Parts: sequence; structure tokens; C-alpha cells
Amino acid sequence: MKLLVAFITSVLVLLSPAHADGNKSFEVTGSVWLVKTSGTWELNNEYGYYRVVVTREGNEHARDEVYIQILNNSFEHKRTIKLETPGYQGYIKNVSFNNISDNKMAISFEIEMKGMYEITQKEVFIITPKGKVEKVIATKPLDL
Repeated sequence: MKLLVAFITSVLVLLSPAHADGNKSFEVTGSVWLVKTSGTWELNNEYGYYRVVVTREGNEHARDEVYIQILNNSFEHKRTIKLETPGYQGYIKNVSFNNISDNKMAISFEIEMKGMYEITQKEVFIITPKGKVEKVIATKPLDL
């Protein structure tokens, strides 16, 4: 039952308009593959949470897309950012969160590389409540 409620909530959230920088909106494509909400932020007497939404599009040559949603304490959107990871390199296997401070969160993505079953790499991003994102660890192309 909890899974069904989480899925329905995720779909409704994804269908609502969201803005990366207050001006640009995006359209979520593909099927919701993974949703995780964790971590907290605090800025100017406001606080809230971070949510990662991973969508998967296609079958044989599937592509994952990653969105980070910054939510207030009522789980309303403050902003949404689309990350350029992992693209066609692989599939998101897991997501983890690590608070660095009240206004910085490290979000790690475990990426299973395509065509290399069980070989995974990690990408790490630092994000702030204002939506500033910095990639601090990137995956490296593998030629096996």
C-alpha cells in the first residue's frame, strides 16, 4: 500500500509544472523508475527536503534521466533541476544522500554500466537549496 501511495504521489508531482531557475520549465519523459526523498536544507528561516526522480525511457537502448527536486517543509516544489547523468552510459542502480551542511547536500548515484553487468561507477553532485549544482565525481568511460 505504501508503495502504491508513493507511486501515485510521484506521478502527480511529476505532472505538475516545475522550474529549474524560475523561468525554464521542463517536461519529464519516460517512466518513473526510482524516487527517493531524503536530506534536509535550511536557508533564510526556511527548510525542506531533496527528492531525486529517475525516469527511464525506451527498452533495448534505454536512457535514464535524473531530476533533483528541492521541496519546502510542506513538500511543495521550490525548484527542479535536470542533471546530465547517466544518459546512455548506464542505468541508475541506487541513490544516496549525505548532508554536508545546512545548505549543501551531496547526492551520489551508483550507475550500472551498460553491457557490463554488475560493473558500477559512482557520480557525486553537490547541490544547494538555491539550485546550484556542482559535479564533484564523474564516471569515466570504460573500454573493456
